Amino acid sequence: MLVASVLLPALLLIGGLYLWNNNSRNNIAHPPLAMVMVSTRDNSQKHLILPDSSEVWLNEASTLIYPATFSENRQVELSGEAYCSVKRAAGATFSVKAGGFTATVLGTEFNVRSY
Repeated sequence: MLVASVLLPALLLIGGLYLWNNNSRNNIAHPPLAMVMVSTRDNSQKHLILPDSSEVWLNEASTLIYPATFSENRQVELSGEAYCSVKRAAGATFSVKAGGFTATVLGTEFNVRSY
């Protein structure tokens, strides 16, 4: 009983330190992405230039969510309607998630409507 009362707290401390250290490393290696959300009201439109120089024309009553910086796979989320002019980037796809579907392209122009 004496051995268990000494070993159990020591093992819990070592396990807790291991988990804390492992989580600290993971947070540094994979920082959370800062997201940008742009919305339009009724009877208004917005022209956006995304971090990769692609352009989006957001139609009325629409919302676009995208990361402040793009990684290898460029992905945005759309609610409403947008016209996209996507710049080609070597080996990087561009995806628009809207409603229940995802459109993935390399570089082109297209319109997406998902109200």
